Amino acid sequence: MEDDILLEPLKAYKSVYKDAVNEEAGKFFDELVGKSKIDVEANRQTIKQYKKTLKEAEEVNKKLSGLKTGRGFSIFGIIVGFLVAIGFILLCFSEEPDWLVNILCIIGGLALGIGLIVLIVKVLNPKIKNQTNIYNSLMAKAKELSDLAYAQMAPLNALYDWNMPTTIIERVIPILDFDKYFDGSKYLSLIDNYGFSELTDPDTSTLYVQSGTILGNPFLIQKQKCHRIIQKVYTGSIVITWTETYRNSNGQLCTRTRTQTLTASVTHPAPEYTNQTALIYGNDAAPDLSFSREPSGMTGKSDKEIRKHVRSKEDDLRKLAEKSIKRGDENPFTPLANTEFELLFGALDRDHNVQYRLLFTPLAQKNQVDLIRSSDGYGDDYYVYKRKKINIVSSRHSQNEDLSGNPSIFIGNDHDVARKIFIDHVNNFFKAIYFDFAPLLSIPLYQQMKSMNYIYGSDCPYNYSAYEHEVFANTFPEEYLKDPDSITTCMLKTRVIRTDGKSDKIEITAYSYRGEDRVDYVKKMGGDGRIHTIPVYWTEYIPLMRTSLMELRNLNASRFDFNNKMQDNRLNEFISRNSQDGMYSFQRGLMAILAGHEYCREHDLELDSIFKKDEQ
Repeated sequence: MEDDILLEPLKAYKSVYKDAVNEEAGKFFDELVGKSKIDVEANRQTIKQYKKTLKEAEEVNKKLSGLKTGRGFSIFGIIVGFLVAIGFILLCFSEEPDWLVNILCIIGGLALGIGLIVLIVKVLNPKIKNQTNIYNSLMAKAKELSDLAYAQMAPLNALYDWNMPTTIIERVIPILDFDKYFDGSKYLSLIDNYGFSELTDPDTSTLYVQSGTILGNPFLIQKQKCHRIIQKVYTGSIVITWTETYRNSNGQLCTRTRTQTLTASVTHPAPEYTNQTALIYGNDAAPDLSFSREPSGMTGKSDKEIRKHVRSKEDDLRKLAEKSIKRGDENPFTPLANTEFELLFGALDRDHNVQYRLLFTPLAQKNQVDLIRSSDGYGDDYYVYKRKKINIVSSRHSQNEDLSGNPSIFIGNDHDVARKIFIDHVNNFFKAIYFDFAPLLSIPLYQQMKSMNYIYGSDCPYNYSAYEHEVFANTFPEEYLKDPDSITTCMLKTRVIRTDGKSDKIEITAYSYRGEDRVDYVKKMGGDGRIHTIPVYWTEYIPLMRTSLMELRNLNASRFDFNNKMQDNRLNEFISRNSQDGMYSFQRGLMAILAGHEYCREHDLELDSIFKKDEQ
């Protein structure tokens, strides 16, 4: 073990890693600032002037709003004044007009209207025009200051790169080793050595992946788009009317019109798309054991409430053990002595008691209970599925967390704001993934088991994993990939056609649906005693499929280098010549192009020439 403190992951997070990552993120950002050579004080002064100008513009805008409101009331007053005058002019033509009152009101209404017109023309409009000019001038100045601030920050903005959060975490926790990208060898290792399923499920498509190792044991964090068919409810309605006869309270015969809304529903198949994030971890410990657990609902509960919950469920454990023995199960369920752990962790479907006890030593049990009961992380929001050598952790908190580390998150014009955004993002990123790892790190045996594949390695016939193929396919706009008749999003699946040098040539298949309008007619009895037909409109989803070509290639370049090369006509010309409508994607040193034609070996040589490092 490089770091024994990880044997108690919750304690390690609170006492060491939380603050250490925060401090290291600050140091990392300041290193970037030093490398960029931006003038921080000059930027602060520009931002100070920018905020001052915006505040002045806001104050002017308030005055402008007040003047415009005053003009609105004045226009209303003009209308009222002239209406009053017109009204009393008409009264003058009555049989017995009160001439004095009428004339005074006519004069008063006209005076009010004319006076307000003069006020608008001579006072309000000039002031509004003046304040508008001042406001526009201030906003123009603010834009100039904002542009200046962006120019001052440009050298720093250019240095932001993918994988920065993981680089910071590696500095703090050396046994966590994150990959720059998920290569084919590690993917093959998960399949061959750990029984991981190949990425062939047509109902999933990878949006994000981060692979790595813990002491050589492979893991990957993945975000997938998931597709399934649901029964969608469609509703239709009609309004019916009828006349009915009744006697009122006096006994008289009367009629009245009644209305009723009749509704009907039908169900038909429809596609549904959701996203799901999970951590997959391969480990040789307890290779025959499978189990699952889900959140216990005990986070935030008092000791008294937890004890009550445990006591109420103790009999269930005993009955489960008795039934298992009566059935003659090959591995009968035998509860551990730690009843609190058994009921809070809840892996009651385990199929190998010996290996389960080997994993969940007293320390591992304590760690899991601490995680479940603690409020320092996310509490008990995690699911664990162990299938032989593969462990899957899925948590509620990670579903909405941005784990991509996209450099665009940090780009801005204010050094101090950028620093806070950067540190906050790294802290949130670390917390999210740490507490996905925590249920696994809580098991000491997992940290003590070093992968044999880590020692000997393995080869792969292609450069990049199927996960990376799908990730890059999903970076392209869907309209370039899915059938033009599609009315839904699409699921992208990939297949390697061939590998040529550093490049994988990939076929992308986009699965989606076109829609056909349909109508069902449902019969229903109305309040008028008659049967009515209610039309219910629905959509029939008909599958579509379209294929495209993509090439994925390792440029071994930083974002900074790539953006500089994009200023080079050679790279632009290469992309334009070999891609469909200039469509490309770059991240983590890899570049994908949506290919316009067959890929050839000369392309690799051309890219090597463009990105060749200057030899000193």
